[in-house]
Order: sequence, then structure tokens, then C-alpha cells
Amino acid sequence: MKKAQALWIGLLLLPALCFGQSAFDGTWRPDPQRPSHPKTETALLANGEYQCPTCTPPYTAKADGHDQPIQGHPYFDTITISIVDDHTITKIGKKDGRVVADTKVTVAADGATKTEVQTIIGIRWS
Repeated sequence: MKKAQALWIGLLLLPALCFGQSAFDGTWRPDPQRPSHPKTETALLANGEYQCPTCTPPYTAKADGHDQPIQGHPYFDTITISIVDDHTITKIGKKDGRVVADTKVTVAADGATKTEVQTIIGIRWS
């Protein structure tokens, strides 16, 4: 009887675990030894959406691997967010249908660091 109760309790709590935080949730501070990106970044990945309220401009996009429109960004007009695994996503920025930025974002297993590797293609920075 106790095993059955434990099983039911576990099954009832399972949905709560599914809506828990992802490894990407939080405020990320740049490496102080690399001053090229001086501001902190806040990111949230939940319920199939990626949010970056501190990006310029701030945006929310479905993390479904399909192009999503971005308003007001000077370098791209769509972004594609794909979830690779629990600790890795990819972001692809396009301008007029052409890839201009390809980024792989990985959060360490301990959740302490976030690494972004970005390839910029044909953007002229002003």
C-alpha cells in the first residue's frame, strides 16, 4: 500500500518538475577579463520560449527551430532558437533570409558559467 501511495505522489509531482527552471534561466555576467561585452544578460528558457529582456532590442522567440520575426534589431529580422539539449541551444540570426549570425550557447552542468560561441557573417558594424 505504501509503495502505491509513493507512486501516486511521485506521479502527481511529475508535472511540477516539467515546469521547473532550465539551465539558461538567470542573469549572466560577462568575464571581467574580457571587457568587450560589459553589460549583464538575463535569459529565460521556459515553456518552449526563449526570452532575452536585456538584449538590445529585448525579444521573446519560440524555441522551436523555426524562423521567428524580430522587430527593431539593426542586424537581423528573424531569429531561430533551437534546443540541442538541457544545457545547449543554438541561435541563428537572419537578415532578408540570409544567415548573418550563428551562435551556440552552452551552460555548464553546474550552472555556474555560460559560454557563447558566435560566428558573424557579412555584418558591417557601425
